[in-house]
Amino acid sequence: MGNGEIVEKITQKDDDSWDSVADVPFKTWADEAENKKIKRKEALDSYNAASEAFRMDFNERATGPEQFAEWIASEEDGISEEEIEFEGKKIKVYHLTGHEFLALVHCIDYRGSKADKIIYPEVYKKSKAIRDDPSEWETIASENNPRNVSNGLAKTSSANNISSSLVSNKVPDGHWGDSEKAIYYGFSNLGHRGIIKAGRGDMGVHQGWTSIIEDETDVRTIQTIDEIEASDGANEVAFNRYEEDNGHSLPPSFIYCPNFIETVDDLTDAQKRHAVYFNIPIVILHRNAYDESRK
Repeated sequence: MGNGEIVEKITQKDDDSWDSVADVPFKTWADEAENKKIKRKEALDSYNAASEAFRMDFNERATGPEQFAEWIASEEDGISEEEIEFEGKKIKVYHLTGHEFLALVHCIDYRGSKADKIIYPEVYKKSKAIRDDPSEWETIASENNPRNVSNGLAKTSSANNISSSLVSNKVPDGHWGDSEKAIYYGFSNLGHRGIIKAGRGDMGVHQGWTSIIEDETDVRTIQTIDEIEASDGANEVAFNRYEEDNGHSLPPSFIYCPNFIETVDDLTDAQKRHAVYFNIPIVILHRNAYDESRK
């Protein structure tokens, strides 16, 4: 067989066609890279769509001071109000006793044990500083927030993201410890801040996570509000703390009192101080009213 015949046998099939997929039984490095790039983009697009859908749904459904005032004015059941004074300032206090509501709540706590002070020294110091002085909450994004990269995942310092719990008449218990050391910030509008992760149970949100996706397997879960409310248990929702256009931290809409507060006499000076500083109301959740309504 001559050289010409050999070449013809290799390059031609019986039907004189060439099928590159069938005749090249492996993918090139470029094919693999392009396929990974496509999958990463698809994962990122899906993640961003879920994040934006959650944010828009929350901003549409969440309830805060404006809604509380409207319910009172309409004399709706399941909510009442009273007014107290602290350091010469008046504070509106709303009692939720069965009315529907929905918000995100972030717990500012610091732990008293020596072990926790050693294990989480920066968290301890920052949380204690905010509890003692609410102006500490307003640290802008450019201050004390150096970026760094670890294990290929871009991260920022702990102050850049907020880990919160979705609370509503369907899931009124954030499963926090009853502690007078804690301050609970309630949020009823996120503006344009992005959702980083959301779901039932402990989502294991790293305090420095951003929405950057390095690989399609790195996509973080974002369940819907309805999916989270379908389970009576703990949940976690993480979102960007800072507004991109001005770099300032999201202020709370109200101070939330989840379990251990029954009357205004039970309110701590720290809770009142934060309410006065931000000029926001205090909301006392009467858990028993919701337990009865959900039976």
